[in-house]
Amino acid sequence: MNYHIITQEKFFNTYIEDIYRLHLEDDNVIWVRGKEGKSDFFHTDRPVEYIGEDFGHFVERLKSLKQEDRLFVSWYDDKIGSAILRSGIKNPVYVYLMGAEFYSMPYWWHAEWLFDPLTKRKVKRTKLYPRFFPKGKPWLWYRCKNWLKFKKEVQKEYEWKLATIRRIDYIVITEHSGPEVELVKKLYPGCKAQHMVGTFDQNFDIAKSMPLLPVPAEGAPLKILFGNSSDPNGNHLDAFRYLKNKVKVPFEVYTFLSYGDPDAKEWALESGRKLFGDAFHPITEYLDKFAFVRFMQEMDVVMMFHNRQQAEGNIMTALTLGKPVFMKPRNPQYDMLKRMGVDAVYDVREMHKTDLREAIIKAQAHRDETMAAIEAEYSDQSRMNHLKELLCPVSS
Repeated sequence: MNYHIITQEKFFNTYIEDIYRLHLEDDNVIWVRGKEGKSDFFHTDRPVEYIGEDFGHFVERLKSLKQEDRLFVSWYDDKIGSAILRSGIKNPVYVYLMGAEFYSMPYWWHAEWLFDPLTKRKVKRTKLYPRFFPKGKPWLWYRCKNWLKFKKEVQKEYEWKLATIRRIDYIVITEHSGPEVELVKKLYPGCKAQHMVGTFDQNFDIAKSMPLLPVPAEGAPLKILFGNSSDPNGNHLDAFRYLKNKVKVPFEVYTFLSYGDPDAKEWALESGRKLFGDAFHPITEYLDKFAFVRFMQEMDVVMMFHNRQQAEGNIMTALTLGKPVFMKPRNPQYDMLKRMGVDAVYDVREMHKTDLREAIIKAQAHRDETMAAIEAEYSDQSRMNHLKELLCPVSS
């Protein structure tokens, strides 16, 4: 039997339906974290088990597994990793690498490489100093003592995280995501997890049916979509400053802020309105997948400024729609897309030197080649084939 621990995110609506489309429901049990109805993004009429968030309950559930069972985890955070270690189970553990659970925890261990300068300064002032350096305690000896305590705490958190990562047997991610797996093993020495192929629905089949829209006229403002959420890993403050200071063609900025960190949402709103005025368009309401794809179709250029894997659905949808995407080469997704043979991906640091209108024309002209490269990994059929390969050994 396969047991799946999932969160109440939009990805898993399709994930559950895929299991039923493959007629594998009798060999797969879905454990959903949280109480029923906790999230507006998650909806299913299928029989699933809501297991709450109690750590002790997680441990007891895991102990109920039989020797031949396999465990599939999506959102492998500290709580789940710790519960697996505490339970002592020897069952093989498959983890879908989603990103934040690997790189945002321990938060302060990864902060130095996740955040760019402006965002890092804001994150520290807002989230670090009030906790470890409260007002009214300015003395140097107190600050030094507290800093040493903080460093030891972060080191301890990392060592425990390292132990949970080493427990993973298989990392499930797309075929060309070798750079992502390599990054995990670099950050967590001793991780011996094997790379297995699998992914979630990234809107490919919907997006590929959408027609191209006309290229903006010469001199017309370009619609630049930035980021995918209010997660501070998006480095909104640094990206907005770059756009304001470097990119000289007329443009308007659109950014998704419907979910994520509430503080980062306020930073993005304040910065965007200050720098771009009426040319700043925050999207604060959640869009269903069809509305999301239609919205993406209206954009001209997509810009990402995160240093880790993030916004895969936005990126793949944009590329399928024939949009040029600008992102950082240090992000493993950049290397992944280049390995796939996608040409419509550009170094975001060169965005101000790039003729953006020509980039749009080129992306549209090569849309068929881009879709062919993406289809091999992200089409409904490819996703189903990979899922069947992952799950079928139990019933074979």
